[in-house]
Amino acid sequence: MKTDHLRFDDATRSFAAAPAEVGLAEVSDSDQRLIAVLDEYAAALQRGDADSPEEFAKHYRDCGDELVGYLDGVRAIHAAVESARDREGDLTGPVRNGVAIDGGGKSASDPAGDRPPRSIGDYYIVREVGRGGMGVVYEAQEQSLRRRVALKVLPFAAVLDQRQISRFRNEAQAAAGLHHTNIVPVFAIGQERGVHYYAMQYIEGQTLAQAIAELRRQVGAGSSPDATTAPEGTLSALTPLPMSVAPSEAPPTLGQDPASPSFFLAAARLAADAADALQHAHDLGVVHRDIKPSNLLLDERGKVWVADFGLARMQTDLGVTATGDVVGTLRYMSPEQARGRADQVDGRTDVYALGASLYELLTLQHACPGEDRVRLLESLERDDPILPRRHNSAIPVDLENIVMRAMEKDRDTRYASAGELRDDLLRFLDGRPTIARPPSVADRVGKWMRRRRKMVAIAAAAMSVVAVVSTISAVLVAVALEESEIHRAHAERNYEHAFGVLKHFSGNFSDQLASIPGAEQVRQEALEYTLEHFHYFLEEWGGDPRLGVAVAETRVHAAVAAEGLGDFAEARRQYDEAVVLLEALIADRPNDAQATNWLARCLTNRGLLLSQQGDNEAAEAELRRAVDLRRSLLNESPNDPALMADLAAALSDAATVAKSDVATARRGLEDAIELLGVARRVDPKNTGHTRRLAVAHNSLATLLRQADPDRAAQECDRAVEKLSALVKDHPRNDIYRADLALALGNRGALAADRGQWANASDAYRDAAAELALLVEHSPLVPRHRSELAVALASEGASLARLGKRHRSDAAFDRAQLELEAMVQAFPSTDRYTRSLAALWNNRGVVLRDSGRLDEAADAFAQSVRLEEERIAKSDEPGPTLLAMLYANQVQLLGRMGQVEDAARVQTKREVFLDQSSSVNKHTSTPAVASGKEGAL
Repeated sequence: MKTDHLRFDDATRSFAAAPAEVGLAEVSDSDQRLIAVLDEYAAALQRGDADSPEEFAKHYRDCGDELVGYLDGVRAIHAAVESARDREGDLTGPVRNGVAIDGGGKSASDPAGDRPPRSIGDYYIVREVGRGGMGVVYEAQEQSLRRRVALKVLPFAAVLDQRQISRFRNEAQAAAGLHHTNIVPVFAIGQERGVHYYAMQYIEGQTLAQAIAELRRQVGAGSSPDATTAPEGTLSALTPLPMSVAPSEAPPTLGQDPASPSFFLAAARLAADAADALQHAHDLGVVHRDIKPSNLLLDERGKVWVADFGLARMQTDLGVTATGDVVGTLRYMSPEQARGRADQVDGRTDVYALGASLYELLTLQHACPGEDRVRLLESLERDDPILPRRHNSAIPVDLENIVMRAMEKDRDTRYASAGELRDDLLRFLDGRPTIARPPSVADRVGKWMRRRRKMVAIAAAAMSVVAVVSTISAVLVAVALEESEIHRAHAERNYEHAFGVLKHFSGNFSDQLASIPGAEQVRQEALEYTLEHFHYFLEEWGGDPRLGVAVAETRVHAAVAAEGLGDFAEARRQYDEAVVLLEALIADRPNDAQATNWLARCLTNRGLLLSQQGDNEAAEAELRRAVDLRRSLLNESPNDPALMADLAAALSDAATVAKSDVATARRGLEDAIELLGVARRVDPKNTGHTRRLAVAHNSLATLLRQADPDRAAQECDRAVEKLSALVKDHPRNDIYRADLALALGNRGALAADRGQWANASDAYRDAAAELALLVEHSPLVPRHRSELAVALASEGASLARLGKRHRSDAAFDRAQLELEAMVQAFPSTDRYTRSLAALWNNRGVVLRDSGRLDEAADAFAQSVRLEEERIAKSDEPGPTLLAMLYANQVQLLGRMGQVEDAARVQTKREVFLDQSSSVNKHTSTPAVASGKEGAL
């Protein structure tokens, strides 16, 4: 039904049901008439001038004989509620679940004898404790047995809809047939003077939704705009949760700190008990279909109770809900339930909803945020929830895995039953390995592709087009060669056409694929097709001056794609061949601006790759050459904003790696900022200029970090401000988001330098959040996951300084998981093993400084083991941290009094230094400890 009136007065008091669920029938004209009459009678009761039901009904004979019964019911409930209010005093009621409660009514001085009866059947109404779409709940006294009960009453507006009556009865009957220590028992079902009701055990306590709201207040997070907060007074007053954590017979508590181990154990125990209750219901063929925090009650001892089976149905009965109906609370629905597929709703639907409720308890955030219905439906179908540990890094990994498995979009990959979920939660509580595991890279990619079938189909079609066009191009060239002696002009026209198509695919099409998250592999394969055919053209048409530049251009695109996929050897090979080709072209035609532009771009990219691999001397030389080339191009066209921006970018990149000459690097960055300011004024709509300006500010902040920390902080803030605005305006642009993550990481490093550990941890947390989104968007790009590990480790180090041990450990655990996944996904790339060794070293430093010496010793040993194994397996291990790792281990062992072990490690260190004279220049502290980018 769509009504929300039946008000006791025009201002506030509402007696009706909340707005109806989706899928219910429209209200007929006769029903609307009846509602209006009941509304009028309720208002008369509120004013105190109502006739008896029989007298009032005489004025509305068109409403039928049943009107007297309805009016009698309205009068009975009104009297009960008013008498309860008089006993408790004048309560100015808040808005409850969208229904306003007024504090008005008869004064305490009214003679009691003037009031109507206060009972419904055998139940004496005490007070209203809550209301919602399926009814109003009162605290009542069962007079015959003298026991307190919760009496649930179907609102009168709802009795006009037979489906709501069916659901109400269904709730009572479903719950009455269940006997479990964690399911609210039903005592009786009845109807009195048109009032449908049932009595159940009264639970003194609060809902889980209220507990979550209280936790939000305790941690100072406040409620998000769409937060699930139970209204005040919907149950008895909030009570403190008990402080013990034990098995079900001694119920768990949530405690005061949602980052403490006891909190997570309590949350897991609550969920396990709820899952056990649901399994009992499922065994009897009852599916709840509306599990959510407000339907999970916590009594005074902290015991969880599953309540409100209003949407439950027997799995053998499809009478109440047909395919296409959507019933339940949307944000907690499984995808199949949200689609209205009643035929697919089974116990796994409740598993999903319980997982979503546990997610909210652990993170204090909705798994599916937002209020817009269409957006919620899209998100339920397509988007995985943000990993819980990204909201609260202290959440144990195994518990996160359990939640995410329970909330799998595909019901076949969820836990097969609530019992399986319960058993895995018990494994977690017992400290045993859980069944749930984090998804592999392949799993993530597979999910991404399944959820974006349309886009993947488009990309696949594009690949087909590439193949077809490449084949056509080859045929055209073959025909052209055959006819070259007779129809030379015609053959050249065929060549021009084929070359133009291939150039489009190597340039514009490649750039478009680069902008599609997750399309890196498709892009690389497309480039391989075009590169192969450019080689063919080069052999046959080597005299065309444009062809050399086009091949070099394609090589640069191929190198960038390979670099993005982690194949750095292939990227270096493509850059090298492109440079050789472009240098030869420029030697023949020194004024070729196109070739010069591509050479500058290629040198810049190759220089940055060299810097990333630790060869800063060669990188600086490459970038100086790129700057000189960009200056020469701008000198030819001094008013071209694109050339200004290109030179500024080259200056910024050169300064980033010019560690040997800080003054020169600073001048270069300041020149870049000035140039980009001019370019923005000339071409204000070009967001690329804004992005480059922000990157230059961030680079200057990094450069001035030691020499001028105040100026560095200002520059970093400018970068964050500009990049945040770009990400807000272009949320799907992963390039802008990656730049923002880097700037936030640098903000964290600058704060750490000043000892502002709270600011540092916040900045690193924000950087990790952006990088986590990048990993979700593009799971094939290893750089995002590597940088996520850096941010998490930096956050962990900062949290340790604040004494937040559990959150620090959790952040380091997440960083470790990301890097271990990288090592597994890219076994031939040993840089990730080196990064993992650096992570263990940095964790060891944090543990050592925190006084946790035994754990620090284990961490240092892990670090040394990984780096020794990496060097032993690699013919060219490149830069190594092993000498420094040995030194840290020696220092700690000496501090612990393990002198012999310290001497043994020191001997290994000296032997290693003798064997590797080049290692000294590479034994700087890993950047994750100092806050620099790319250390891991």
